[in-house]
Amino acid sequence: MNEEDIIRFCKKILSAYKCPKSVDFVDSLPKSGSGKILKKVLRERHWG
Repeated sequence: MNEEDIIRFCKKILSAYKCPKSVDFVDSLPKSGSGKILKKVLRERHWG
């Protein structure tokens, strides 16, 4: 599965404004000590 496959699938089942424009693949997600995903860290990586 690649970025194009995911976007194509989303376009079939979602409204246009809900479809992602791009997809980023990562090996692992940053997590806090309690196991929650650190969304701020992900945003910093993307928006730098």
